[in-house]
Amino acid sequence: MWANVTGVFRPHTEVGKQPCVILENQSHEKIEFLLANSEHHIGRDPDWSDLKIPEFGWEIISRHHATLRREGDNYVIYDGDGRTGSTNKTFIDDVPVSVNEGVTLKDGDVLLIGKDPDRQVKMTYARTASKRSYSRNGSPVKAEQS
Repeated sequence: MWANVTGVFRPHTEVGKQPCVILENQSHEKIEFLLANSEHHIGRDPDWSDLKIPEFGWEIISRHHATLRREGDNYVIYDGDGRTGSTNKTFIDDVPVSVNEGVTLKDGDVLLIGKDPDRQVKMTYARTASKRSYSRNGSPVKAEQS
């Protein structure tokens, strides 16, 4: 079941107890996605991605950008769909994330999507979610999960 809380779409969960990823684009718009499934897909392809990316302002994110898989109490991120890497790559500490090996995420890890600093999207992993996602002007960002 999904809730529409002032334009931010989230599953009914206890916020603050669940891991999330927070994406921030060059316009300082932020989207927070709660992680509840054993696997999540981030990308602009609505048929593939369960963490939906808005059409405008996030173009650096590939159609099949990254896969997050839960392993025990942690999530591991893989670039692309697990077989083929994304066009614009995902980086942690300036090192590309592997398609096959991935990286186990730790609370506070900051990843960058794309190499061009003028177009990069910052992705932060948090072990517990915040209450809301806000755009640069302070209004909630519309995000959708399926």
